[in-house]
Amino acid sequence: MKFIVYIFALFSLSNLALASNMIKYVGSSTISQEEANNIAIAGIAKQIVANVSTSEQMIAEDITRGNKSESQEKYSAIQNIQSELSLKWIRLEVLPKSGSEFKARAILNMDEVESAMLLRMRELQKEISIHETKGMEALKIRNYKKSSDELMTAIPKVFMYNEMLDVLSKLKPLKSSIKLNHQLHELEEQLISKLNFVRIGIDSNSLKYSESSFSFDVNAFDDLGPLSGLPIKILQGSKILMNRQTQQDGVAHFELNKFSKKGNTLSLLCLVDLPEGLLKKSGLNQGIRLTYEYKKKENRSEVATKNEDSFFLICPYHDDVCKTTSNFLRKHGISLESDSSLKKIHFSYGKSIQRTLKSAGVDIITYDFSLCLNNENFSFCKNLTGAGKSEADALEKAFKKIKGLE
Repeated sequence: MKFIVYIFALFSLSNLALASNMIKYVGSSTISQEEANNIAIAGIAKQIVANVSTSEQMIAEDITRGNKSESQEKYSAIQNIQSELSLKWIRLEVLPKSGSEFKARAILNMDEVESAMLLRMRELQKEISIHETKGMEALKIRNYKKSSDELMTAIPKVFMYNEMLDVLSKLKPLKSSIKLNHQLHELEEQLISKLNFVRIGIDSNSLKYSESSFSFDVNAFDDLGPLSGLPIKILQGSKILMNRQTQQDGVAHFELNKFSKKGNTLSLLCLVDLPEGLLKKSGLNQGIRLTYEYKKKENRSEVATKNEDSFFLICPYHDDVCKTTSNFLRKHGISLESDSSLKKIHFSYGKSIQRTLKSAGVDIITYDFSLCLNNENFSFCKNLTGAGKSEADALEKAFKKIKGLE
């Protein structure tokens, strides 16, 4: 992709002339007319506009021709400079030959440049507005990938618009109405706010290991329930092993065939596949560490889910929900202490109300829960249903359906 970047500088070269809104540059060469043409075009292009891709380059050097003692700048580039830099606003005139020198004059009409820039800026304003609208609409339906894509596509266009605005401000006074109006900051803030509630976890019951493959399910949910269309990636070290998006039930299935083991341990990182800046601001950049331990002698595999140490529970919810969770963990042999320096267990869950019934004048609410318990050694996730007089009561009923954390 090529970007047009406008750069205005002080015009100090002797062969660069300004007349009204016309800019002219005369190029000369003792080699060929084509080189004179290229020098004239590049002379204007270097001062006014660069349309340079990775396959193009321009070199400036001091040279002396014949017996002339003065030094001048020579502009050269690769073979296709004329076709790449002959913008529609530049007109090239071949001048009469002067002795052994070929000459050419490049003329740039600044009115045409200004008109073209204003047109492109109006197009950019419209495109950015469309990205904003689509990004906000995606947020409403919890399509965080779509919202992120729209935001990331719009941001470079803002920089492009402001660069053109800076150029125009050097040409003439500008009306305030020409300044870019956008709400991308609001889109980003709302997206990060939504991502703050996103949680992912690995369903330990889905783990299947063999010498040649390793498969498991990743659950994704927010405060409203399972998330579909959320991109998830699995890394081993810095290498991405696989990318998937969650389905309607909020689950992404991974089946890995290429991975490496150290001793009897396989260590992977499960991460939401969104731009790193968004992940850091929403706290999702740490991901979930999956450590899989296997024992060949017993011809079986198992995931370490707990140890004999005490843990500190991180539960960012209401006290009654956290108390219910603590009681559940203790019933399953996990010791919890109030010392925050201990190893951490993170509890996260999403919920949605399935139905509400009245019994003896009391509302009995049935919830669909997505529950996850994670730390550096294990990840346990379940989708369960529970009914009760309150959310904590329903959560306790759901916990009772779990027979073990293995």
